Amino acid sequence: MTNRPHILHVFPSFEIGGAQRRTASLLKNGLKEFDHTIIALDGNYEAKALWAGSSDTVVFSEDICFPKNSMYRAIRAARKHLKNIKPYLMITYNWGSIEWNLANSFLPICPMFHIQDGFAKEEQDTEINWRKILRKLMYNQCDKVIVPSKLLYKIAQKSWRIPSKNLVHIANGIDIHQFQNPADESLIKKWGIKQDDFIIGTVAALRPEKNQTGLIHAFKTFLDTLELDPSQSAPLRNIKDKTQVKLVIVGDGSEMADLNQLTKSLNLNEHIVFTGAIEKPERILPTFDIFALSSKTEQMPISVIEAMAASIPIIAPNVGDMQTMVSSENASLITSSSPNALARNFKLLFENPDMATAIGKSNCNKATAIYAFRNMLNAYEQYIWAALPD
Repeated sequence: MTNRPHILHVFPSFEIGGAQRRTASLLKNGLKEFDHTIIALDGNYEAKALWAGSSDTVVFSEDICFPKNSMYRAIRAARKHLKNIKPYLMITYNWGSIEWNLANSFLPICPMFHIQDGFAKEEQDTEINWRKILRKLMYNQCDKVIVPSKLLYKIAQKSWRIPSKNLVHIANGIDIHQFQNPADESLIKKWGIKQDDFIIGTVAALRPEKNQTGLIHAFKTFLDTLELDPSQSAPLRNIKDKTQVKLVIVGDGSEMADLNQLTKSLNLNEHIVFTGAIEKPERILPTFDIFALSSKTEQMPISVIEAMAASIPIIAPNVGDMQTMVSSENASLITSSSPNALARNFKLLFENPDMATAIGKSNCNKATAIYAFRNMLNAYEQYIWAALPD
């Protein structure tokens, strides 16, 4: 580490997910005037792999032990660590880092930002009351509360009473051109994906709130209603056999074993591919004909922006900013998380490839115009520099 301004990032977990990928992108491609320390409170540093090599500006504090099952002890430990680290700025992420906000709220040690990306499964329908009260108290102590979605902005205003001067909406951004190259042939071959296959794909952590169970049932419904005529000289999309229709699930998590078991019970082994986590999803995204989500809760998923940049149509439930994120041509496909609704939209795009192509192009145009990485980086740099002590 050097004498550059030091930023501490506190994550509940540094598993590979949207917030972690955004942070890796920001720290690898910008914010290099700062030193950064990343703490994962659960000890999971899986997303460290996103750096794909060493960095002289980022340190992962894997030796920090953090108390569990006692908020009081957790606050004391956080306060002690803050005094030792003495960062110029602390950035906390989501509910699981609330003890660090508490530790820095009275006689604060440093300025602090809080970034809220969404809610976990226990709050997918409504906020837990005591958490809402604590969010209102603690996040109002932050110099800035940053949210990626317009829906979260409204929640932060109405539920947590964050004043407008402290509340910031910064849309997620990506390197658009990174997702406009061909797929990695060696990776595609590894998973048995062929050029003529029809691929419905997703990129998401395998956690309950992502509702991959619903996605698998939707895929099964779609497959059962699919009628193919292999005798035709030019079958639709060159699909002559149902085994050419596949669901590719990119991601890892606690539900992997259960989802594999569900796949077997539905006799979908020939159709569903579990790749596990892939550090660079652009290596496989270009093979997708449809990008699908079935989440019960989302805000502004980076994976959707990446699929848009790759000119892929999106089918997903109307949660968070989903319907306004995608192009106007795609908006009608953002409906419900029910398997039947998802399956109907899968079939619609399967039977209308020209429509799918046109929607994919309009998504790419919108991603290029609005969700460029530079826009996001400039906003973060502006607020971080302004918060640093003189």
